[in-house]
Amino acid sequence: MLKFSSLRHFSRNSLNVRTITILRNRNGKPFNETICSATKIDFINPNSPVLFHEITKTNFKDYKFPIIKISYDQNDVVEHAISVGVEPGEKYSDLYLNKWNTQLQVLPTFIFPFTNKIFLDMSLTNQSGILLFDQTVHGEHYVEQIRRLPPKGDIHLEIKTLDVLDKGKGTLYILSMNGFDNNGEAYFKTEYQMFEIGTGGFNGNKSNPSLTRTAEPDANSAPDSTLQFSAIVPEGGYKAKLSDSDLTTISIYSPLHPRQHYSDQYDFMPCPLAHGRYTFGKVIKMILFKYGHGHAERFKAAKVRFAEPVYLGENVQITTWKTDSRILFRGNVHRDGKSAKVLTGGYIDLES
Repeated sequence: MLKFSSLRHFSRNSLNVRTITILRNRNGKPFNETICSATKIDFINPNSPVLFHEITKTNFKDYKFPIIKISYDQNDVVEHAISVGVEPGEKYSDLYLNKWNTQLQVLPTFIFPFTNKIFLDMSLTNQSGILLFDQTVHGEHYVEQIRRLPPKGDIHLEIKTLDVLDKGKGTLYILSMNGFDNNGEAYFKTEYQMFEIGTGGFNGNKSNPSLTRTAEPDANSAPDSTLQFSAIVPEGGYKAKLSDSDLTTISIYSPLHPRQHYSDQYDFMPCPLAHGRYTFGKVIKMILFKYGHGHAERFKAAKVRFAEPVYLGENVQITTWKTDSRILFRGNVHRDGKSAKVLTGGYIDLES
C-alpha cells in the first residue's frame, strides 16, 4: 500500500531522519494512511527562502521543496504493471504480475503516477496563479534509472525547479524529481516538463541548453519494427465528474482508477486526453519487452516529446529504429484522414 510523508530534514548519510506527514484529511489533521486521489500533498516548507504562496514564474527556481518520502509494496508494483499493459500469460509477465515471485521486478515507469500527482497537487494548492490546472499539458519527459527499485521499500523524492521558460504562447515549467533510498543512494533521475497554454510573455529565458534533448533517427534509415497499442477506453465509459468514492477508495496505482489513463476534460480540447505518463509508460513497457527481454535492469534511460494529444480509443502506431543500445521511436495516430505525430524525438537506452 502506497504511503508518503514529507521530510523537513534529510541526511543522505543517516537513517535517523525526522519525518513529518504531509497528508491531510478533510479536517486538516495530519494522517499517514494509504494514499488515494483525494489526498493532497502539502508542499509548504517554512525553511525555504521563498514561501510557497509567494511563488511566481521568476522566483520559482528559488523555492526549496520538502523531500517527500514514498513507501510502497508489491501490490503497488503489480497494479502499475497492469496499468501500463502487462497482461497475464504474455512473455515475461510473471516478472511483474506475480507478487509472490522472488524475482518480482519494478518497471522503470513506476514513479510516473506519483510525479504526475505532484504536478496536479502543486497546481491545485498553490495560490500564486502558476501551473494553472485547466491550461497545462505534458510537454516532455525524461527518466534515467541508476539502480533498479526493489519490489518493496521507500523512495525519498527530491524536487527542484530547473527552469521556467517563456515560450511566447505559453510557459514551460521544468522540474527534476530524483529518487533516493533511506541511505541517500540514488535510484533514478527524472526531468518533467509541463506547458501552460496562453501565459507566456513575461520576458523570461526562451531556452535552456542544459536540459536533456530528444533524438531523431537518421532521415535515410529504415525502421526496425512497428508496434501498436490502443489507448484504453475506461470500462463503463468516461466519467466527466468523479464521485467521492472514485477519489477515496481507489489507489492512484490501480488500473481501475477512472483517471489512471485519461485526464479531466479540458475546455480547449475536443475530448479527454490520454495521460502522457500512460502513453510513455506503455511505449517503455513494449520496447523493454521486445528489445530488453523484459528485464527492468536492462533499462538505462528514456526521453520523449508529447507533440500532440492522444484521445480516447485512438490506435497509436510506434515506429522504432535500433542503433546499438539505443532504440529511437515515434508515435503516430490516424486522425481526420491523415497521420498525426503524437510522440516525437523519443528514445530508450538499454544496457547491452
